[in-house]
Amino acid sequence: MNRKFLIFLAIIFSIVIIGFIIWAIISISSMQCGENRAKEIANDWIIKNSSTYKFDGYGLAFDSLTKLDCDKCYQLSFWFNTRHPGYGDRSNMMIAQYVTSHKIVIKINKCKIMEAINDGKFNELENKPIIPDSLGIEILQQGQGNQAKKGDEVSVNYIGTFSDGKEFNSNLDKNNPLIFTLGAGQVIEGWDLGLLDMRVGEKRKLTIPPELAYGSRGTPGGEIPPNSTLIFEVELLGIK
Repeated sequence: MNRKFLIFLAIIFSIVIIGFIIWAIISISSMQCGENRAKEIANDWIIKNSSTYKFDGYGLAFDSLTKLDCDKCYQLSFWFNTRHPGYGDRSNMMIAQYVTSHKIVIKINKCKIMEAINDGKFNELENKPIIPDSLGIEILQQGQGNQAKKGDEVSVNYIGTFSDGKEFNSNLDKNNPLIFTLGAGQVIEGWDLGLLDMRVGEKRKLTIPPELAYGSRGTPGGEIPPNSTLIFEVELLGIK
């Protein structure tokens, strides 16, 4: 009886220990790239990238957090004020000043900032997408002329394959270029980021991870399975 009881206790103890280890792993992972860590990263980025905020700003306040459709991806918004001198130099802030409120939205993927968008009133934090390390960009052919930027209408030819080389989509033999506005969310995020600064005639190979493509859901009908890495060869035909 005592032997059976000791075995039972040993089993219970083992289950408790295993449960604690699993909980600890999940907790550490959450701390590393969870919501609280995302807030800290965004907060630190604003302070680091705004010389005015570091010099005379105050009132940085968290506004909201939205979970995006990928693992450990968040969109955060902040309000903050900057205090500027009305006259005199900036070293004498008591002479006169005015206060301007600003809002900034920051997207974070696995503890890395992907994009920072301000309200257009504060020129120190540029509305420039931040290209994540997970997006592979390889220039296959150089182009000429102006570079494509966010808001441009672009026309492209493309071929899309899976990691194993199987083709799933292409317009090369259709004589029908794809036309869309870059950075407007009309295509997957990997395209909006990966085609920035392309020149007409340039060809690029984009290796796009799931979080910048169709995520854990894939596409309706299953053409793109969940968690698929996609590879595109894209040629920029024109910019309007």
